[in-house]
Amino acid sequence: MIVVPIGPRVQRFATAAAPAYLDAHGRPSHPRDLLAHACLSGRFASGAMNAWEFERDGEVLRLDPSGPLTVGVGAATDLAVDAAVAGTGVIHLFEDWLRPHLDGGALEPVLEPWWQCFSGPFLYYPGCRHVPAPLRALLDSIAEHREASPGWTRDAARTWRCRLRAPSPKYGKRYRSRPPPGPAQAARREGDWRPCRT
Repeated sequence: MIVVPIGPRVQRFATAAAPAYLDAHGRPSHPRDLLAHACLSGRFASGAMNAWEFERDGEVLRLDPSGPLTVGVGAATDLAVDAAVAGTGVIHLFEDWLRPHLDGGALEPVLEPWWQCFSGPFLYYPGCRHVPAPLRALLDSIAEHREASPGWTRDAARTWRCRLRAPSPKYGKRYRSRPPPGPAQAARREGDWRPCRT
């Protein structure tokens, strides 16, 4: 498989509400305080509710808040953001989705020291010799965007490749090729491979 990092390398879940809502209902000082607030939550297509997770100094809290609005995750996220801006309740979503409203003052950050950080997304695709044209266009677009982004370096945005081959008739195991770990991998150019057993 070939792995391409896309989007920001570090993301956070942000919690926010309209200043008018916080003036009327108070500002939570701990994630447990959210259980007494109107929370705008999401539900996956499977029907599972999207739990809110917070982390600070090694303490991890997972909440299942309730509120006046539950939207489909991904499908109606804009509706939840609009409801939060209108003062309906507290929202917990990707920071990048809320950033324009946070910067504009329509939403106020809540419990910012508790916001959970995690690695950004990756695109995985099979490591075959002939990449389909639509996938090649997407990969080229991602590469152009990365190079235009501030702080981009070839080492930071390196495409990691891991190819699986057919089982060896002698050993019956799969072999994997990948860049070597450590500082040496920065010196190796993309496409150089070192075989290793898995």
